[in-house]
Amino acid sequence: MEMAFAPPGIDEVALVTRLITALRHLAARGPDVGRPALTAFHVGITRVEGEGFGGEAALRTRALVLNSAIRATAIDSGRRLALIISDGLYADLRAEGLPGQDWRHIPAAGAWMRCCEARLPDPQGRGYPSDPQSPAYLPDPQDLDYPSDPQGLACP
Repeated sequence: MEMAFAPPGIDEVALVTRLITALRHLAARGPDVGRPALTAFHVGITRVEGEGFGGEAALRTRALVLNSAIRATAIDSGRRLALIISDGLYADLRAEGLPGQDWRHIPAAGAWMRCCEARLPDPQGRGYPSDPQSPAYLPDPQDLDYPSDPQGLACP
């Protein structure tokens, strides 16, 4: 299990949507291992503890990935990627503009989940959907100068 962190003040919607695009591209390039990759998003206090991480946020994120209802839903979907966002973060992201299509509430986990297919970039090098006028348009992560802008000032 791997964890990543973002600094306070970052544009969370831009970060999450760009990470989702990058994960879809990576899943498309990797081998099909017969079960979906699970990725969870949560926000909260995290501490460095010995050789790893601790704190409520780290525990909650781990619990989301290990949750039996999440795992069963992910496996039943037949998709290569399962995205999980804790209830509180999902509400905040939606209020800030995260598109809500295809997200499913998993009450037993206290989270929202979206199972999706892996996608390679389209021939123009952009994420799917490829229409920049679409509210769901996501640029290819390789075209972004991120995370060199830790305050998120350049994020749309």
